[in-house]
Amino acid sequence: STAAGREIAATMIRLADWDQSRAARRSRQAVTAVRSGGRPAVADREQLAERITAMRASGMTLQAIADQLNAEDVPTLRGGKMWRPSSVQTALGYRRPAPRTAREQLPPLERRG
Repeated sequence: STAAGREIAATMIRLADWDQSRAARRSRQAVTAVRSGGRPAVADREQLAERITAMRASGMTLQAIADQLNAEDVPTLRGGKMWRPSSVQTALGYRRPAPRTAREQLPPLERRG
């Protein structure tokens, strides 16, 4: 209720407004980046995606596929020079499984009859 208290409250309100507008600006920038395509994907390079899928279907290992692409100087999705097995795995659409809960990791209980 004092003048100093009102000034502190007004300052805190201005600070909260500034922080909110900064967060909103970052969110808008992130949405714009996603809508503009974001990171490149193998799906964007259809021939490469089909080739990697065919190589894997023929029984080639991830390392063998990476070695073949490196030998042919095929650039990676981000323009790099070195394919790795993990890059090939990602190109094939692999998604890491969700972590298991502690309960799922326990052995099943034996029922006593």
